[in-house]
Amino acid sequence: MFYRGMGPGHFGAQAFGGGGLMLLMMGFRLVVLIVLIIVGIKLYKKYKNNPSNNPSNNSSDVLKILDERFAKGEIDEEEYLKKKAILTQKN
Repeated sequence: MFYRGMGPGHFGAQAFGGGGLMLLMMGFRLVVLIVLIIVGIKLYKKYKNNPSNNPSNNSSDVLKILDERFAKGEIDEEEYLKKKAILTQKN
């Protein structure tokens, strides 16, 4: 006899036209999901661009140090060649 949601003081899903609240909540969840994806992508790019996470960069740094030690005379040619061979085999 009486239509629910049309009287005074009846708020809730009916105030948004039936399923309007459900659509509003789905939209909010979609926005949260998009934000999480964007944050994840930015963190991945930050991790990927970090030089300490790049193994080829680390090996070239190690070879530079080895070259410097040889140039300073801290190690002889035989030790230099052994260590250089070991370091280049890993790559």
